[in-house]
Amino acid sequence: MKWNIGLNERKDILTYALLLENFSSIFLSNLLGLKDYRNSISFGNTSGSLSFNQKINLLIDIGALSKTEKSKFQTFMEIRNQFMHNISADSYESCYAFLPGKDKFILKLYPQDPGLTKEEQLKKATVELAESQLKITIGIFDKVKEKVEKEVRSELLEKMQPVLFKKIEELSKK
Repeated sequence: MKWNIGLNERKDILTYALLLENFSSIFLSNLLGLKDYRNSISFGNTSGSLSFNQKINLLIDIGALSKTEKSKFQTFMEIRNQFMHNISADSYESCYAFLPGKDKFILKLYPQDPGLTKEEQLKKATVELAESQLKITIGIFDKVKEKVEKEVRSELLEKMQPVLFKKIEELSKK
């Protein structure tokens, strides 16, 4: 007996989800100064490690993701969860049936050719969503790096300013 549970649809979403989660782990662990994220408690591959959702929430908390990006990530995570945990989500149409209003949301974000079937429109829009989230995730590292550099510069300036003023004052008295 052969079961039709939409493995082709599921594998595309799983691929994007694995990439997104892996990049999120790399960036967050680099930010925290962890040398080997794969063997860390928080970012490793154990049942006690942070979930994909928790990693995205951390990225939001540190200001690496905007509210718009957050809603896109949450939508992708909801789609991923349906495909990974719901056997009845064996197509894009059936997946979105479990996510009221998300089909309109994603087709508004990523308009598709109305000549395509609803299944094709949802598939293409979902892939566009996943690819945009992947680009955003890759760009997060630069945002985080920039933020840390600004904070370090600001802190250094704050600490150095009194010393510099004192030295200038001493030099002007000579």
